[in-house]
Amino acid sequence: MDNPQTITIATVNVNGIGLKGRRDKTLKTLREYNADVIFLQETHTARITEWQGLSYCSFGTKNSSGSAILFHRELGFSVEEQSSDCDGRVASVRGIINGHKVNFVSVYAPNNPVTKKIFFLKSFHSFCQ
Repeated sequence: MDNPQTITIATVNVNGIGLKGRRDKTLKTLREYNADVIFLQETHTARITEWQGLSYCSFGTKNSSGSAILFHRELGFSVEEQSSDCDGRVASVRGIINGHKVNFVSVYAPNNPVTKKIFFLKSFHSFCQ
């Protein structure tokens, strides 16, 4: 974090990181991004305990969904509230960085057009207020 007013963000569909070897390789690559905040989609049921900063997950099933938010250990992010949906599609973390209130939301929307429309009209709305 060179400039305290700038936050670098990355978003990655990891296509499942339940297996430790795959998760380790993915996390190594993510560390190389050196982003302050990383949004992950399709994490499935993976717990990301190996991350060296804060991590918040919304768990999916063994074979689908799952979203997460990873924070760089030097970001200085103070968490006030976290929430997730029960389908593993949304992870939301509200807090403060450098005196500014922020709400980070990682989304893994459904592929089916009808289900996706319902998701954005009903389910997703409550996380963005």
